[in-house]
Amino acid sequence: MAINPATIDPLALPSVSLHERSQLPTTPCIYFAIDSQGVIQYVGKAKNLRTRWRAHDKGIELSMMDSVTIAYLEVDAELLVEIENALIEWFMPSLNTRKSIKSLQKRPFCLQIERVIRVDAPGIGAKIKYARERDPRSVEELAKAADMTRANWYRIEREENDVLPEPTLRKIEEVLGVDFGVTFDN
Repeated sequence: MAINPATIDPLALPSVSLHERSQLPTTPCIYFAIDSQGVIQYVGKAKNLRTRWRAHDKGIELSMMDSVTIAYLEVDAELLVEIENALIEWFMPSLNTRKSIKSLQKRPFCLQIERVIRVDAPGIGAKIKYARERDPRSVEELAKAADMTRANWYRIEREENDVLPEPTLRKIEEVLGVDFGVTFDN
């Protein structure tokens, strides 16, 4: 397979709000519809993402949810089906019920419990930028080592995302060889 679903962090991908879908790229993409709580509601594929979202069959359902964003991952068109199936099986979004049922039949059902703890990390973007500027490698090399795009690295430095998932932060720390001191202690 061309991609390991465990390495994909949809919250760290480029995204637009559902209402700004006309700004989506016209390239082949896997996309994630994510609600305001960061829950992936739907995973899909499109040869032209903007065209796909002009009249999406899940658009009405998603528009009734609060603050839905569409995150996307550009991929080769030949890999769309394979990657979409792997990501649906991995994330099991509620609005992909037909495809999720196939996944459920392959393995015994197990309810997962999720615990989300968010902490404020003032200035984390500036700290990441400071550490990056002292590293001899290019942004492209650092981003690649952290399994993200250069554009996403810059968005993190500018603190444009509402949330920086802990696995993404830890990967950045590992790549830069820095501990930014973010803990989840009570």
